[in-house]
Amino acid sequence: EYTVTFGPGPLGLKLEPITTVAAPNIASPSSPINASRNASSTSGGSTKMLGCRVVQFVNNSTPTKSTTSQARNSGVIRSGDVVVAIDGVDVSTWEYGDVIELLKRNGDGKDE
Repeated sequence: EYTVTFGPGPLGLKLEPITTVAAPNIASPSSPINASRNASSTSGGSTKMLGCRVVQFVNNSTPTKSTTSQARNSGVIRSGDVVVAIDGVDVSTWEYGDVIELLKRNGDGKDE
């Protein structure tokens, strides 16, 4: 386990859920982000994508500027690594979409 601190801007990571499970739609939030969404669910089931894993690095290049991703520059992140906490908040059991939303909130609001 290690800690990486990112500056503002895109992280330069392609991420994916760790696992997908079938789960009943019940009001048992795994994160503060999905609490209100789950509280309004009343019936049926759904597929939940849990956790967040690094797939690969993404360079944040534009036609006029070439940059290497913050993630690659960290020197410690590898493909297959699992995101377990963001700013000290344990996200290991959160739904994938909630992890991504928290990453965006703590960054600049851009994808990856």
